Amino acid sequence: MTLEMFSPPVVSCDHCEGQGRKLVLCQCVRWGNRFLVDATSDRHSADGRAYQDCELCKGSGYVGHDCDQCRRTGRRRAQLVLTVANLDTGAVRSLNVVPGGVEPRRNAGGRWELALSPVVAALAAEVGAGEWWDAFPPGGSADPLPILLPTDWQPTLPAADRWQLEAAAITRHCWHPWRLWFARTEPSPERNLDAELGWLCHLADLWCLDLVVEVRRRGQGLRVRKPNGRGLNWDIRYELPGGGVPSRQRSWAEDLPAAVAATTAQDAMFNLVERSLTAPPHFLRPHRPHRSGPPVIDVDQVERRVYADLEGVGGAAHGAQAIWRDGRWQHTRLQVEDQVEVLTEQSTGQVVRETKIVLSRTWEPPAPAWHGDPIPYDPCPACDPQHRLRICLCTLGNRPPDPACPGCDGAGVAAETGACHACRDSGRVYRGMVVTLTDLADTTLHLNWLPPERSVDAPQADVDLNNAPQADVDLNDAPQVDVDLNDAPQADVDLNDAPQADVDLNDAPQADVDLNDAPQVATQPGGKPVRQLPAQYQLGHWARVLDARPADLTYLDGDHRVEQDLLDGTVTVDHLGVDPYARYIADASGQHPAGRLLIDISPPAAVRITKLIRLALGLHQTLVVTLTDHRLNEHDPRLIHGESWNIAMIPPGQPLDPALQPYQSSPEAASAYFLEYLENALADAVPADPRQGIRVPQTPEPAPLVEDLVPLIRRLAHHHAGQPVSIRYHHTGCHLYVHEHRDSLRHLVSARTVPIALAAIGLAPG
Repeated sequence: MTLEMFSPPVVSCDHCEGQGRKLVLCQCVRWGNRFLVDATSDRHSADGRAYQDCELCKGSGYVGHDCDQCRRTGRRRAQLVLTVANLDTGAVRSLNVVPGGVEPRRNAGGRWELALSPVVAALAAEVGAGEWWDAFPPGGSADPLPILLPTDWQPTLPAADRWQLEAAAITRHCWHPWRLWFARTEPSPERNLDAELGWLCHLADLWCLDLVVEVRRRGQGLRVRKPNGRGLNWDIRYELPGGGVPSRQRSWAEDLPAAVAATTAQDAMFNLVERSLTAPPHFLRPHRPHRSGPPVIDVDQVERRVYADLEGVGGAAHGAQAIWRDGRWQHTRLQVEDQVEVLTEQSTGQVVRETKIVLSRTWEPPAPAWHGDPIPYDPCPACDPQHRLRICLCTLGNRPPDPACPGCDGAGVAAETGACHACRDSGRVYRGMVVTLTDLADTTLHLNWLPPERSVDAPQADVDLNNAPQADVDLNDAPQVDVDLNDAPQADVDLNDAPQADVDLNDAPQADVDLNDAPQVATQPGGKPVRQLPAQYQLGHWARVLDARPADLTYLDGDHRVEQDLLDGTVTVDHLGVDPYARYIADASGQHPAGRLLIDISPPAAVRITKLIRLALGLHQTLVVTLTDHRLNEHDPRLIHGESWNIAMIPPGQPLDPALQPYQSSPEAASAYFLEYLENALADAVPADPRQGIRVPQTPEPAPLVEDLVPLIRRLAHHHAGQPVSIRYHHTGCHLYVHEHRDSLRHLVSARTVPIALAAIGLAPG
């Protein structure tokens, strides 16, 4: 039963004292009444006065904010809903935590509390869960924090007094008034940390990167400081050879096993761009793997050796590293190379001066065997990293500076705080680059891209085809032929059945470049031509070669979708005479480290949409799936191609947004994004009026899975190409809509199932 009409206890918000707005101390009080602040000495010697020229509080010392705890109502509901949902079966069980609803108990310190862990465990048992975890963040702890009751709570107090104290404690605890745990029927297999670290090393070999295992002493530039037994912090990350030591570690872990357990390949890749801007760029040369599979790694031995380097015979070091390169560990210590003074402007108008330690390696490992010739590059014309100057937007398209421009006042350059849009503050515009495509398994393809008139002693391709036999290919032994792939039939290719080939195109005769190979395919509204490069410069072509979908291509660093220009090999040139190949390579490599572009071609790991529908209905919500078919844009490279998807969960009484525009490239990407940000949907499902209770969903026996929605909504979207179409599922059936305009939503039909609805409008599946 759902408590639809439940009215929870309401108390005054203790954050704003019932006013809906609150006054808080301004940030400037932290530093005192001074313009230039020393981060180390002035933090504890501030005079407690407000900065008189503060841009936030104007010298008053206080700033006003809308209260985010009560949504400006001044009142909060004393209600916490705990929900466990089994993703395998769809079963949902919930408990309504209100005053008097959970029996208090004493904790180990003797204080009374409302223990929530036994409650969640009982709910998980009711849905048949073998394991469960907090949905926010994904993979979070299975045990929620208890609700500590006020110290004056006693079981001998009258019931009204006890419930009043419990209500105050519940409201203070409810930063998320609706908490959700996901569950699986079968528990996950026991993890093998040695094998996981070995797999990270194997991927480093395949991707031609370094895997760095690092330990630092706490306080050396950690983003998160947490005390542990030895005051150390461990981190695992990928790096490009030759780059400097990052000023900050990626995450924290008390020991190496904890770091391995918390690190996936995507985690180790995160922020590779920022920490590898100064790495020397190199093409890749043909090389053979050092072994047929992942190496055998002993995590304990690696930890002992790194710790021995940290506390070596030369004295205690600031840190130590074990670098996996060329199939073996390289060990080094970290030393202080320099101390730099950094000035940071605060939002208050004050400037904070901070001294940061720059670390370096005491010994640099030898260059990897797969390093080829250096990638040539030119200085970036759009920025001056030393002075934070950028080319002003008023000069785009080779226009003269505008004297009336508010950004530069006619100077043509302006100071900016963000990274350069052309080089990301590396100061380099590359004339070549290396593209790596991987499925996060054994299939890896390396491509050396450079303008055709230039040659380099490096391969155009380096393919790892699941440890197959090696074969050296000399292209001079075979006649050269011109091939038009559009005239040949398409075939399914299984790369696992083919031998690995190391191909060096420099063994083949060089041909003169004809720019007609990059024909003009469109014109921008301002008159600039859009050219399309041959297939070998199109990531969509290489994705199909590797039996992947172009829509699934994402960057390994950040998991962002690859742009359509890279998929189709199109580039906009500023004017006639510009080499489209050089412009294309400069644009593609500008935001990536050392001329390396690393692409994930595997589809997102996602839950099927049919299970998401069952999950939403089990939570007593509605699920809306939206799709736009862009097939009418296929002949115009300036417009969006393919499909755009969106999945959203909204309360039953909330109307559908007519201006909804989907933007995910595939149903799998939309499903993964939906689960990642489901927390926002649950927060929106909480009623704004604190007098109205939160739904307490109970679905012990979920409905069967609905039919596969993907082909059905594609049929509807194909009929309304260019317009978003939506299917909204609720507990009694479904509604079909078409978004005709940003402010117009047309209801097509309602029915018990989608096939019946499509048949009613003449689109019955054949």
